[in-house]
Amino acid sequence: MTGLSDKDLGSKGPNWLWSLHYAVAILLALVLGTILGSLSLFTETFLPGTRLRASELVQFMGYAGALVLLWLVGQRAVVELRKLKNLLFLCPVIMPAMTLIVLLIGYKVVLLVAAPFLDRNGQSFYNWIMMAGIVSVSFWLILAWLRQSAPLLEAMEQAGRTVIPEISCPRCNALALSFSRFCMECGARLSHPAA
Repeated sequence: MTGLSDKDLGSKGPNWLWSLHYAVAILLALVLGTILGSLSLFTETFLPGTRLRASELVQFMGYAGALVLLWLVGQRAVVELRKLKNLLFLCPVIMPAMTLIVLLIGYKVVLLVAAPFLDRNGQSFYNWIMMAGIVSVSFWLILAWLRQSAPLLEAMEQAGRTVIPEISCPRCNALALSFSRFCMECGARLSHPAA
């Protein structure tokens, strides 16, 4: 094997070198699908007995391969993010988000090979199936976020808690920031202890 691997870098935390490998593979799949699909050899060749062009088939293979790789990036990202304690809150939402992206883009990609075989009713049925999938995955994403948001909000609240000391109002016992001159509850003048 040539090049650097995650182990070569000697990092104990997550290493994101793998993402470069995936990015190049996704880019190659997209570029090859586009270039091969535009060649006259592919645009002028049909699958026997159908209206499906070889160009649509090769574009489908390239674009679908890129979408599968994108979805696999999400899986790998979850594994790597689990090594980072401060980004654990992202793990539950990555796969629903990636699945939603793949479905939204995949709608048109599947049509590359399905459209020649679909009549008006078939197209309508396909649209309903895709809409149901997109709505379902959207709910999955929302539920994953809601399940994760309570601990996230709690962690943010703890991290953002003020370190400014508070004092009690002598009249109403309400808490006020130590630099306040008057109580926000009753308006009484606050006395500050000598430093």
